[in-house]
Amino acid sequence: VGVVRTALGSSRVRTSEADVMCCVKGELSRPETDPESGVVEVHVNSGSVVAADGLGGEKEKEAATQQQNSELASQLNGFLQHSLSEDMRALCIVSGSLCWRLHIDVLVVDGRGLLLDICSVAVRAALADTILPAVSLDSTTMGEGEEGDSEEE
Repeated sequence: VGVVRTALGSSRVRTSEADVMCCVKGELSRPETDPESGVVEVHVNSGSVVAADGLGGEKEKEAATQQQNSELASQLNGFLQHSLSEDMRALCIVSGSLCWRLHIDVLVVDGRGLLLDICSVAVRAALADTILPAVSLDSTTMGEGEEGDSEEE
């Protein structure tokens, strides 16, 4: 826990078959589906570590890796949405206007065995380590940036 100093929270889980790092970053955002909740997104990157053996060329291995990353991220997102429903409300700062969006990055350094379980433990540990900075708002803060946020496109 606390392995990445620049993150809001982080963890590393090592077993005899896997090594997984997890980092939580945050940004202020608008609520998406529930005006009373924040947003949590999980991203998984395993590089070519978990590419299936016996696949033809590099393109097939890359496609298999991307597929596995997508499946792991989807399952982790599903678990978090279900298990953190009350905690998601704590990410709301101003109902309908402002919330925390947490980006959870999972890096599979070495992966064999039960990756979903190991990634789940890493995510939970990183979230337990997460400390959100205090946010103070005033009337001028709430008026800024409500229109024209699309400059980053």
